[in-house]
Amino acid sequence: MLPANVGLVKTAHGGLHVYCNRDGYTLPSNRCVKCIVLDNIEIDIFGQMFKYKEHGGMEQ
Repeated sequence: MLPANVGLVKTAHGGLHVYCNRDGYTLPSNRCVKCIVLDNIEIDIFGQMFKYKEHGGMEQ
């Protein structure tokens, strides 16, 4: 069971995109492509790194 704040999207090529609140966990970037690869599926993880899309000069 996934937390309520996690979104899953099945891609046209059969992979999964996972959109999540990182809850303070430091990610190497805002997207981790093919971070989980299984026999029949590839999973990409996307997390918001900054509060605003354009973070220059704005509070994080």
